[in-house]
Amino acid sequence: MISWLIQTLGGDVVKDKPAEYAIWEESGLDWTLVRPPRLIDGPRSDKPLEHDAHRSTRSASITRADLGAFLLDVVERDPYPRAAPFVATPRR
Repeated sequence: MISWLIQTLGGDVVKDKPAEYAIWEESGLDWTLVRPPRLIDGPRSDKPLEHDAHRSTRSASITRADLGAFLLDVVERDPYPRAAPFVATPRR
């Protein structure tokens, strides 16, 4: 539902996303585009983060601490080469 709202109400910000993704795919570079939802303050979660390259997460927010930890994991382990995963703090 949130994805639909963003696409419907996002206007120019959202309409260029497919073109942006195509440019990255054609670049020949190694890349990962991390797609977080709303950023909030809070501690790092003690549960595994929700993340998937093909589906939006169920949660609509992520703590800055969780996003930082996920970004470090992406740099260190490269679990999503040439992909754009959604990531979120799990619901409590």
